[in-house]
Amino acid sequence: MTRAGLESARVSTVQLADIVLQVDESAWELPSACPGWRVIDVIAHLGALAHEAVEPPHARPLVAEEPRALPRPAGRRATRLEP
Repeated sequence: MTRAGLESARVSTVQLADIVLQVDESAWELPSACPGWRVIDVIAHLGALAHEAVEPPHARPLVAEEPRALPRPAGRRATRLEP
C-alpha cells in the first residue's frame, strides 16, 4: 500500500473510532440508513474494511483441479476442459 493509502486508512480508522464513541448502547440495534442493516452491521462492515486495508487477507493457493466435462448439447460428445 502506498504512503497516501496508509494515511487515508489511518484517517478513516480515526474517524470510525470517533463515530463509534458517539453511538449509545440503545442505538446499536436500530436500523441504519442502509436498508436491511442495523447500525452495528454498518460499523462492523466498516471496521472489517479498515482492517483489510491494513492487513489484507492472504490469497488462497491455486489448486490444480481435475479436468471437468463441459455440459453438452443433445447429440454431441462431451468435451474435456483442461486446467
